[in-house]
Amino acid sequence: MRPITDTMLAIALLLTCILVGSELSAATEPAEADLMHPVLQQAEALRFQDPEAAINGLVAALDEPHSPALRLEMADLATRIARDQGWLDQAIQHAQRMKVLAQQLDDRSLEGRAQHLQGTILAEQGEIATAIGHFHNARRVLESSDDVGSLALTVNALGVAHNLLNDAVRARDYYQQALPLARTAGNDNLELSIKSNLALIAADLEGPNQSIELHQGALGLAREQQHQPQIANQLANLCKQFIAVGQLDLANGACSEALPIAESLNHPRLLAGTLMTVGDLRVAQGENEEALELYQRALPLVENVLPFVEAELLDKTVQLHSQSGNYELAYTLLRRQQALNEDILNTERSEAIQQLEVQYQVEQQASEMAMLQLQNELQATQLNQRESLLIVAGIALLTIFAGSLVTWRNYRVKSQLQRDLAVRNQELKDAVEQVTHLANRDSLTGLLNRRSFEQASEHENARRIRNDQPLTLVMADIDKFKPINDQYGHLVGDEVLKELSRRIRRNLREIDLACRWGGEEFVLLLPDTTANQARAVIERLRVALTARPVETSVGDLPVSLSFGIAQVNDTIDAGLQRADEAMFEGKRKGTNRIMISNMMRLVQPSAG
Repeated sequence: MRPITDTMLAIALLLTCILVGSELSAATEPAEADLMHPVLQQAEALRFQDPEAAINGLVAALDEPHSPALRLEMADLATRIARDQGWLDQAIQHAQRMKVLAQQLDDRSLEGRAQHLQGTILAEQGEIATAIGHFHNARRVLESSDDVGSLALTVNALGVAHNLLNDAVRARDYYQQALPLARTAGNDNLELSIKSNLALIAADLEGPNQSIELHQGALGLAREQQHQPQIANQLANLCKQFIAVGQLDLANGACSEALPIAESLNHPRLLAGTLMTVGDLRVAQGENEEALELYQRALPLVENVLPFVEAELLDKTVQLHSQSGNYELAYTLLRRQQALNEDILNTERSEAIQQLEVQYQVEQQASEMAMLQLQNELQATQLNQRESLLIVAGIALLTIFAGSLVTWRNYRVKSQLQRDLAVRNQELKDAVEQVTHLANRDSLTGLLNRRSFEQASEHENARRIRNDQPLTLVMADIDKFKPINDQYGHLVGDEVLKELSRRIRRNLREIDLACRWGGEEFVLLLPDTTANQARAVIERLRVALTARPVETSVGDLPVSLSFGIAQVNDTIDAGLQRADEAMFEGKRKGTNRIMISNMMRLVQPSAG
């Protein structure tokens, strides 16, 4: 599948925003006597100078008969030290131990912190979908506790995770939820971190000038608090935004101040992000050799530890080697980058995330529907009472006139209650249908999401086998989509995705299925259609997609897609693989092209 490279400033700095939360949460409800324990004191003293010795001391102490609360603090500290050193397998083991201890103590706050810590470790490994699942679990646990500070950290971490996946709108929503929680908890450092995250989001949603203003405000707060990592963070982000608006002198001043601070902090993530930003500045100044040295200096800090950052640095390094004519090394690094991106995107990350967010929305709607059901039951009880009164009144009343009046009045009440009940039931039905729709559709484009497409495609493949009818898969990818995102921002990219999705739906048959597979990729399923028949269908679609540019908020943009066609002969997965390979082959020959898998033959080549 297509690799996706994050173009935001220093993904390393964003990951730091998740990780700093664990440091702060560890102090939200300290066990005062336990924190004075010599083992904890010694580990804290050694954690940066000799982290291996610090962890060994904690592990040895964990097997001794200490109180569960003290052992939990030891597991917490061991987790954070291992994670910060990139020893992620060890960090996961300690985090799991912390979670078990928290459950034994029946402490919701500590259990939520443990879930949060596991999420930060998974985020380091690039497993963002799984990390988001842990953050949501932590959120659920912490919402039932009084630990507002840890809840604020977790909601902020959800925003950071979605920011890493370029979902700026959803990230901003979480940051805005986290900010008042941080203020309620009185956590000034976290409030500063969230404001910094909102400033990063502003660069995508509102442009670099708004981002610069917000970063300058955050920098002032960081200087007041004498928070050195945040000072370096804000300066590096300001440098990036100054580059974006062409103010290279201001960018140079910010980067020149940020780098020595980052170098002095023994903080690999922060240093890697700052080095990458200074390298970007050198590229903007035409100093490619210096930029290459900075990128190469940053790579060992994140290799096999922060896959998102490593992929970004490899992309920049490949470009510089290619420009200098060092094609052999550029090709080697490109293969490494592609393999890394495949690892990042492998599994159903975007689908898993969408499912998690839908589940979150379902939870919120569930309480509303439960209340609605309660009201329905209450009205049904009232209706039964009214009907009983009608029977009693009919027996008791002696005159037809009086009975008629009472019956008429109760009939009207009963009718109104029935109408109200029908309205409530329809509202409940509509709510359920809305949730079902959310679970089956991609939230941006309205096309089928990956999960629902896979279910439908397996059904169609079973029908193909029963009826001996052809079935064809088409993989499609937007050509040169990354430069659109880089130049105009992700909101404009979303406009392109939505319009192309609309054109795809309009040019397919009702029986055809269209799915947003992930990022800028689409998958189409054409029942009762051979590969050669699909060629004609896709050619018409290709022409329709390129007939006119896409209207966006920044003007008309010419956009095309490349297609790979594969007839299904065995499994859906095998057909998808062959369609993807065919599309890759077409991409290598240019853009705006169609390739048929079974012949690897280009169809209707066009300039691109």
